[in-house]
Amino acid sequence: MNFMHVVEPRRLSGGLCMFWKDAHQVVLVKYAGFLIEVGVHDALMNHTWRFLAVYASTDAGVRRNQLGVLQERLNTCREGCLVMGDFNDILDASEKDGGRPRSVPSMEDFRRFVTYCNLLDLGFEGYPFTWRNRRDDGGI
Repeated sequence: MNFMHVVEPRRLSGGLCMFWKDAHQVVLVKYAGFLIEVGVHDALMNHTWRFLAVYASTDAGVRRNQLGVLQERLNTCREGCLVMGDFNDILDASEKDGGRPRSVPSMEDFRRFVTYCNLLDLGFEGYPFTWRNRRDDGGI
């Protein structure tokens, strides 16, 4: 990896890092405490697209503001966009295991964001949960 961009963590939380090979033309567009946005040019296809890497807050109020910033960024994007990262939220109760159940209203901000921005969940492979308090079953 010949190039990178880092958003430093605040105390014990957050922080983002993005690496790319020099074979790719990548231009930093914007960064914030929870976001790195780059423009990626595919020379073979002569096409440019945006990549937004996200690490959203666990605090619902802060996350709501962050989703607003992301929505503005996506509204101004004229190219194709890929948004990826940890939003620290869920769209459906089935995405949560253990702890207190989430109410439907508590998921509305994230659902509205995904719907309004016409985002598509690409799914995942592997273990469905990023961490688990009971660490005896292979989770982090």
